[in-house]
Amino acid sequence: MKRRSIQRHIILVFAVGLVLAIVVGGFLSFYSSYKIVLNQGVNLGRGGAHIVEKYVSDVGILELCDPNNKEQYEQVREQLRVVCKELLLEYIYLYTVDEDGLRHYIYAVAEDDEEDKMIRENIVLGSTSNIPLSKQEKSALKDDETDDVWVMGNDFGDTATWITPFHDADGNVIALIGTDFSLRMGKSLIIERFLSNIIPVALLLFLIFITIYILIQRRVISPVSYISSQMEEFDPSEEPKYLNINSRDEMQQIADAFDKMSKDIRVYIENIERITEEQARAKAQMDVARNIQHGMVPENYNDEVLGACVSASMQPAREVGGDFYDGFMLKNGNYCGFIGDVSDKGITAALFMVMVKSMLRDNFKLGLDPASALNRVNDEVCEANPEGMFATVFAFVFDVNTGEFTYANGGHNSPIIIKNDGSEWLNPDPGIALGLFEDAGIENGKISLKDGEGILIYTDGITDAVNKNKEFFGEERLQKIIDENSPKESSEALKLVKESVEKHFEGCDQFDDMTLLVLYRKALDEELPLDFKLPVELNSFNKIKELILNLNVKDEKKVILACDEVLANICEYSGAENLYFYYELKEDELILKFIDDGKEFNPFAEENSVEKDFDDLDMGGMGIGFIKGIAKECKWEFVDNKNVLTLIF
Repeated sequence: MKRRSIQRHIILVFAVGLVLAIVVGGFLSFYSSYKIVLNQGVNLGRGGAHIVEKYVSDVGILELCDPNNKEQYEQVREQLRVVCKELLLEYIYLYTVDEDGLRHYIYAVAEDDEEDKMIRENIVLGSTSNIPLSKQEKSALKDDETDDVWVMGNDFGDTATWITPFHDADGNVIALIGTDFSLRMGKSLIIERFLSNIIPVALLLFLIFITIYILIQRRVISPVSYISSQMEEFDPSEEPKYLNINSRDEMQQIADAFDKMSKDIRVYIENIERITEEQARAKAQMDVARNIQHGMVPENYNDEVLGACVSASMQPAREVGGDFYDGFMLKNGNYCGFIGDVSDKGITAALFMVMVKSMLRDNFKLGLDPASALNRVNDEVCEANPEGMFATVFAFVFDVNTGEFTYANGGHNSPIIIKNDGSEWLNPDPGIALGLFEDAGIENGKISLKDGEGILIYTDGITDAVNKNKEFFGEERLQKIIDENSPKESSEALKLVKESVEKHFEGCDQFDDMTLLVLYRKALDEELPLDFKLPVELNSFNKIKELILNLNVKDEKKVILACDEVLANICEYSGAENLYFYYELKEDELILKFIDDGKEFNPFAEENSVEKDFDDLDMGGMGIGFIKGIAKECKWEFVDNKNVLTLIF
C-alpha cells in the first residue's frame, strides 16, 4: 500500500487555508471599500441635490421653464455646472414627470465639458424621455424618504444616481432632482483599499504558516520519522537501541513507550522461546508416557482363550489417563481380569495407575483370589501414598471349564450380566476404593455364566458422558442398549456400547476416561469336548506358546517346540479348514490335543515317521521323532472325520 506523508497533508491543509483566507478576506475588503465609496458618492449626491433645490427655488421653477427667460436660465445652468464640478458629480438634472410617467427635462448638465456640450445639444428645455421610472423615482414622487441608490452600469457599477424630490411652496412634489456620481473614479480607491488590506493579511498568514510548519517539522514530523525508522530497524534478537528523545512532550512519551516496548518484546520473546522449548519437551515426554501407557493398557484388546472371548478398550480424556484394565491366563488355566479408575486424570493418575496395575497383576500371578489380591494391594498402596490418591477396581477370575465367575469389588461401578434372554445388574458388595483405608475387608462373590452369556464391566466415564443438553448417558440407557441389541460376542458388545456413548456426547468434549471390558463364556462344540478354536495358520503358534508359558510347566521349551512341529504339519499338509486346541493340567501331567478336519493322516505311522534333514528343519518343526522323544505319550485317532492328536507330558 502506498504511504501518505503527514508533511504533505499539513502543507496542503495550510495552503488551502491560506487561499481561503485570502479569498474571503479579499471579498470582505472589496465589499467594505465599495460600500465606503458608494456612501461617499451618496453624500455628495445628496448635498448637490440640496444646492440645486436652493438655486432653483430662489428663481422659481416656473420662471426657468419660460422660454423667454433664457439669460436667467443660462445663469442657473452655469451655477449647476459649478456645483457639478466642485462636488465631482458626473451629472445633475432637473425634470418633471407627467401622469403618463413621461419625463420632461428642465436642466441637464455634466461635469465634463465634452459631455456637457453633448447634453446641451441633445437635452434642452422640454426634452422628454419615456424610459420606465425606477423604484427610487417612484418613491421620490410620493415624497417617501429612502436611502436607496440607483446604480447603473457594469458589475462594479459605473454610475450611482441619487433622486431627490423638489417641493413647491406648499410642500408638494412638483419635480425631481437627479445627481449622478461616477464609480469609475472610485475603482482605483477600492483597489487601493483592497490591496492595502489584503496584502498585509496574506503576508501575516504566510509567515504564521511558515512558523507553524517549521515548528511541526521540528517537533512532530522529524521525531516521528526518526521513531518510525527505528521501529522498522527493530530486531528483537539484538539489544534494543534507546531513542533518547528529550523534547519533554508527547514525542518523548512515544519514544519512552517504544523503548519500554522494545525491552518488553525482547523479554516476551525470550519467555516464548523458553515456554515453547518446555512445551516441546513436555509434549515429547507426554508422547513417551502415552506410548508406555498404551503398551501397558492398549486402546483396544481382543482375545480368545479356552472357553471364553474377551474384548476391552481404553479411551483417555487427555494424552494419558487414569483408567486401566488387564486380562491374562493363570497357571491353572483360568482367566483373570480387572478394570480400574484412578481418582485423578493426567500424568499423576497415569503414574498411580501403573503402580496399582502392576501390584494387581503380580498378586494374581501368585495365585491369589480376587478379594485377597485387592486387600493386599490396598494395604500396600496405603503404606506408600503421599498424595492420598485412590483407585476403584473390579477384579475377577473366570473358570473356563465350569463357567464359575469369582469377583471382588473395590468401590467400582456395578457390572451388567449379559444373559441369553436379556441383562441384569450384578450388584456386588460395593467395598471401598484401594488406597483410602487399610484393612478394607473386600470379599469375594461368585456367579455362574452359561454358554453364550457374558459380563460387561466399565468405568464411570461411560455412564457419566454428557451431551449438549447436559444429560448423562446413565445406567438405564446402558442396560437398554444391551437389551435391545442382544450382542452375542464380546467384541460386538464392546463396539455397541462405545458407538452409543460417542454418539451421545457428539459435539462435546470427552469429560472423563472411558474404559470397557467384556467377557463372554464361549459356547462349546457339541460334537467335540473342546474349548479353543484357532485359525489354520502358522501365526496361531503365538497363542499356543503364550498359553503354555502361563502354565509354568517343566521343560516348557521342549513342549513349545513339539507344538510348533504339530502345528506346522497341520498347516502345511492337512488341508484342514478348522483347528481346535485343548489343554488340561492334571497334577503331574499336561495333556494337549490338536484336532483338525483335514485329510486322514497318522504322523506316527512308520511310513510317515521320516526324520528331516538339518536343512529342512526350518520348514516345519523339529520332527516327529523329536516329539516322541520328549512326550510321555503320543496318540493319534480319526474320529468323526477329524484327526485327533493327543500329547501327554
